[in-house]
Amino acid sequence: ELERIVKNIVTTQQAIYEKTRKQDSLVAKTYSLAKKTLFGRGVALEELFDTQQSNVHRLINYGNNVVDRMVKELDELHTYTNSNIDRNAEEYTRAKKVNRLLPKMAKEYEATVGQRKKLSKENPAYFALDKKLRKLWYDISELEKQAEIVQGDKQYTENERGFLEDLTGRLTTFCSCTQKILRRGEQINGTISQVKRAYFLVPEGRRTISALQNAIGNMRNTVDDMHGYLVQSNNEL
Repeated sequence: ELERIVKNIVTTQQAIYEKTRKQDSLVAKTYSLAKKTLFGRGVALEELFDTQQSNVHRLINYGNNVVDRMVKELDELHTYTNSNIDRNAEEYTRAKKVNRLLPKMAKEYEATVGQRKKLSKENPAYFALDKKLRKLWYDISELEKQAEIVQGDKQYTENERGFLEDLTGRLTTFCSCTQKILRRGEQINGTISQVKRAYFLVPEGRRTISALQNAIGNMRNTVDDMHGYLVQSNNEL
C-alpha cells in the first residue's frame, strides 16, 4: 500500500511538473493553458493539485499507522533479543560447569578403576568400589548428555541471534525510510497548498510564473527523495 501511494504521488507530481513546464518559451501562455487542461485531455491543473493533496493525506495517515506498528514491533524485538542474550549467557555458564566437571570425574573414574584392580572379589571393598564406579559412570554419562544438549542450545541461540540482529537492522531501516517518506509528505503537503493558492490567485507574470515553477520543481525533487527512500526500504526487505 505504501508503495502504491508513493507511486501515485510520483506520477501526479510528474504530471504537474511537466504541465507547468510545457511551452516554456511562452510562459504566460503556459500559465493559462495549465489552468485549463492536462495534455489536452481535459484534466484541470487544479484537479491535479487536489489529487496530489489527497495522495499526500493518504500517505500521512497510512504512514503514521505503519510507523506506530513498526516502533512497537521493534520494541518487542529488542526485548526478545535481550532475552536471547541472557539465555546465551546462561548456556555458556552451564557449558563451563560441565566442561570443568567432566575431566575431573573422568580422572576419578580411572583412579577408582585402578584401585579396584588391586583388590580381589573376596575383599568387600572391591564391591564398594564397584558401586562407586557405577555411580561415576552414570554421572559422567549424564554430564556428557548435558554437554551435548548445551552445545546444541548454544548453537541454536546464536543462530537465532544472527537472525534477530538481521531482522532488527532491516526493520529499523524500513521504519527510518518510512519516517523520511512521511517527512517529505508533510513538506509537500505544506508547499502544495501555498502553490495551489498562488497559482490561481496571483496575477499572471513572468516572475510569478518562474517562482511558482521553481516551487513545483522543488516539490518534484522532494518527491524524488521520497521515491528513493521507498526503493531503499524495498531493497532492505
